Amino acid sequence: MRKTIWIFLFALIPLWAQTADNLFEQANQAYRDGKFEQALSLYKQIEEQGMVSGALYFNMGNAAYRLRKYGLARLYYERAKKLMPNDEDLKYNMELLTLRLTDQIKDPPQLFLFRWWHGLTELLPAKGWGMASLTLLIVTLTGWAFFFYRRNRGRSVQLRVASYLSFLWVFVMIIWVTKSYREQTDRYAVVLVPSETVHAEPSETTTELFILHEGAKVKIEQQNNNWALIRLKDGKTGWLSSKSIEEI
Repeated sequence: MRKTIWIFLFALIPLWAQTADNLFEQANQAYRDGKFEQALSLYKQIEEQGMVSGALYFNMGNAAYRLRKYGLARLYYERAKKLMPNDEDLKYNMELLTLRLTDQIKDPPQLFLFRWWHGLTELLPAKGWGMASLTLLIVTLTGWAFFFYRRNRGRSVQLRVASYLSFLWVFVMIIWVTKSYREQTDRYAVVLVPSETVHAEPSETTTELFILHEGAKVKIEQQNNNWALIRLKDGKTGWLSSKSIEEI
């Protein structure tokens, strides 16, 4: 388990930010002292103030892992991943956590094109792709402005450059729209109880399909009162109690 603890500074002007900054330092010190329960409690207080970040969730996951609360660790790591998907320490710790989980759910085989597209869209969160799209739009418009208003011998080169930039901008726009749609519609959760039976219907009296254990990640397809229809990445589906999971 890597011992990396992210340190970040909050704005110092507002009083609430000063409080969060002090809590974060106290939590980091508690973690370094091996007081993981206290550290996690302090991190949660910061989360309750709305001062969330990838670094905060990463630290919360580390503390939960040390306490062997692997469901909580998975939940916080997944939340951190949404905010900093390319962090190497996070990837390492998530791989280490996976080895501790009971349910080793494998990805179904996919064509290379689908794997490549999924990997590309996961490089940045939706906000990141939105900023990339906006930047490319400005650069593209600048390229076309040079083409239309500068009359020189390099117009053919300017046309090609402006055309390539336009194509790239459209491509990034498609990624941004795809990523935004996924983040708004796809709902994932983590099992937080030691084990939970998945049923064929939203009732404990119906057929028991399989059992999920703490730390399993599920996709929420629909909800019915206190039940959730979930899908695993290997395609299995069923209903489980909403009380046994927490949404990422």
